[in-house]
Amino acid sequence: MMISSYNTTMAYRDIFIKEPNQEKHSGEDIHAVIDSVHKDYDKSRKFRGEIEGTIYYRDLLSFLIKTYGH
Repeated sequence: MMISSYNTTMAYRDIFIKEPNQEKHSGEDIHAVIDSVHKDYDKSRKFRGEIEGTIYYRDLLSFLIKTYGH
């Protein structure tokens, strides 16, 4: 199993939780999540042992870029 770049600091400010009273995420927070998913995607692509993991990270990265930035 590969080690994820997603850390506990990011878990406290989850960009996927949609609550009415939640404060808006800063660009820095969103960039940190996208960057960590991109690093995980690169690692899984080079490892080539888990194709499902690579596909997961690819789809997640695609969703994040389409939703939060480009």
